[in-house]
Amino acid sequence: MQEPGTDCISIIIEVEVSSREELVNPAVDVTFYTGTGARLFALQSDRLTEKKGRIKGHWRLRFAVENPRITAAEMLVDVGLREGVGEYRKLVRNVGALSADPTKIPRMALANCILYPQAILHWESNGD
Repeated sequence: MQEPGTDCISIIIEVEVSSREELVNPAVDVTFYTGTGARLFALQSDRLTEKKGRIKGHWRLRFAVENPRITAAEMLVDVGLREGVGEYRKLVRNVGALSADPTKIPRMALANCILYPQAILHWESNGD
């Protein structure tokens, strides 16, 4: 989502979980890849907030990433559910795909790069 008048782009991912069993310290991981499979970044709910103890039933998480500065034309998303630091109880690969709007990518971004940094350039000259 592009905010008017800025180059700030946000990615919002909502994950809904429904479990008949009680989960101890449940955690959700969301991993983003380019369309060619290069890993861009991952988010782990238990590293972004405190552990949740025991949960049973239906619950929802909302991840928000602000201004990731990614220029990849397409991103694929994997979602995994685990308890604590254990193995995944459920892993869903390619659960979603995000496509970049090329008109919203700042002009300083290079098409063959995965991301672009915030950069400022200062020129100096001796007057020659």
